[in-house]
Amino acid sequence: MSEYPIHLSPFLDLPKKNPIIHSRIIAGRIPEPLSFVRAANESMDKTTVKETSIDVIAGKTVNQYCFNLCIESKKLDPRFSDWVFFQQLEYKQGFHYFRRSYFANGEPILLSTPELGSQKETFLTVNKAIADFKYPICDFVLSLKNKEIERDYYKSDKTKVDESARQIMEGTYGFMIERILHHILQNEPILGRSDTDYFIPIVVTNANLFMCDFDKDSIDSSSGHLKKEPVYTPVDGIIYECPVPKTVQFPDPIEANTTSVENNLIRKWHVLILTPKGLTEFLSNWK
Repeated sequence: MSEYPIHLSPFLDLPKKNPIIHSRIIAGRIPEPLSFVRAANESMDKTTVKETSIDVIAGKTVNQYCFNLCIESKKLDPRFSDWVFFQQLEYKQGFHYFRRSYFANGEPILLSTPELGSQKETFLTVNKAIADFKYPICDFVLSLKNKEIERDYYKSDKTKVDESARQIMEGTYGFMIERILHHILQNEPILGRSDTDYFIPIVVTNANLFMCDFDKDSIDSSSGHLKKEPVYTPVDGIIYECPVPKTVQFPDPIEANTTSVENNLIRKWHVLILTPKGLTEFLSNWK
């Protein structure tokens, strides 16, 4: 599927706290799907509705699990577009992803739906790792506007990369909410044979991707400048850890008593950034 339009709003409250839904749950009665969808829409901040889109939504089946790949395409002139990433000091293993299933497994819950009509209770969670994604994890990036990296001065822009990442984060968030509410409204089976639905945000760009490596001991303590040139290594894939925009707010964390680790999973998403070559290798090698 290509160019999928998305409307999104942050949640202000839990849909299950809606009086109609809450009263039925307290009375031991199963809420109707339509009532829950209405409660969910009423729980969102409709004064901040935002329109966006996802360039491509693709499906990938791995070991009978269904992965929804939400892809943003960022076309740039590679002659003048270098994205330079800086790896986290403390390496965190694995890629954080989103899963909807009939169980939470102790992971932070983003959106839970009660038993509705003939549908079981479900949980949308953020999970800690897909070990198959062998990419460095970075939390800082610069977009260089000139091809050659000069020692003393170069034009840079962090916003360009962050905007790309946040656009696909908003799109993925809106798509997950729309998908969940659509299946509830249609009273359809939500999950595949594996009883699990996965979501992964991806940015594909023809910018040149680099990892920047430097020795901390080479930093001049008085000026803050590097005394030795850093090493720029070309790569075809990066995991970028980026804070979520204000438009992305799931309902369940609003009242949840989360730990600092869980809060980091909720507030900082992992976005997979790939070159066209990296995307081809990613789809071919991930089995």
